[in-house]
Amino acid sequence: MNINMILRCLVQNSTEDAKLTQWNDVVSSVNLARDEMALLHILHDVVLQILTNTQQLRGQMDTILVSLASDYRYLFMALHILHDVVLQILTNTRQLRGQMDMILVSLASDYRYLFMYIMENGNQSKQ
Repeated sequence: MNINMILRCLVQNSTEDAKLTQWNDVVSSVNLARDEMALLHILHDVVLQILTNTQQLRGQMDTILVSLASDYRYLFMALHILHDVVLQILTNTRQLRGQMDMILVSLASDYRYLFMYIMENGNQSKQ
């Protein structure tokens, strides 16, 4: 992979060809004396463009993260509501169970009194 391919991959804008041309001109100079300042200037522009592209991508990522955070917030709110509903159902069930227990105790007591009454009256009628 040569430097042109790397630059072409890294710089994705309208100045890409101009940067590649500048790079090729400096690297392929006739006197073979490379102009280091020109190379540094080109690399500076490339790095600046990469950082700009990264910030644009970061902006897109921020938008996606905000959207996800919003979705998770709604999901969390839904889970919180579901938690409250389940808690209310359990509380009501416990209250109903307590009421059912009281009803069963009352019925058992009534049946006990009824049974005792039948036993007493049955014994009295046999005498």
